[in-house]
Amino acid sequence: RGCWGWGLGAARFGVISAHLGAEIWPRPCRNICLLQAFSVCLTIVFLLQLVAGVLGFVFSDKVSDIVNAAIVHYRDDPDLQNLIDFGQKEFSCCGGVSYKDWSQNMYFNCTPANPSQERCSVPFSCCLQDTHQAVVNTQCGWGVQARGYLEAGAVIYTSGCVDTLGSWIHGNLLLLGGIALGLALPQLLLSALRAGW
Repeated sequence: RGCWGWGLGAARFGVISAHLGAEIWPRPCRNICLLQAFSVCLTIVFLLQLVAGVLGFVFSDKVSDIVNAAIVHYRDDPDLQNLIDFGQKEFSCCGGVSYKDWSQNMYFNCTPANPSQERCSVPFSCCLQDTHQAVVNTQCGWGVQARGYLEAGAVIYTSGCVDTLGSWIHGNLLLLGGIALGLALPQLLLSALRAGW
């Protein structure tokens, strides 16, 4: 389930609350209690979005720590592994700051004492995508951490995901702000209408 479960739960809540709002909007006097419950739920969702935005802004410098913690637990949780693989493929990046961050993971650690077969490697999601290849080579990142930056760059993405994600957010700031405003405006409008009732 993981992230999909939370997303589906949020979507269900949105559909149910929108349905309740549509049902009671034409007949406000008939069921004022339901209208008040809907308004309270809408206000709570708005406040949670506001808190999430503020926390995201305040802790934006902690993103590197969060990514490094995720790298450490990469093989522990399949949902986390899929999320990291998706992010690295989508943003064409590898690791937090660089591909050498994967040495923090006990399986990919590049010390001579590491008995893992994946020693000095990176996940296959770091590999450069070959459009002509029908089957994904899951061992394309083996031993890459032992190579130099330029030599590794011929096989994998060498730039870190923190800087790549930051650049993407900066490049799409207007779009993200418009989406946030589009979500917040109807909620504020309905809360204002509720206060006037």
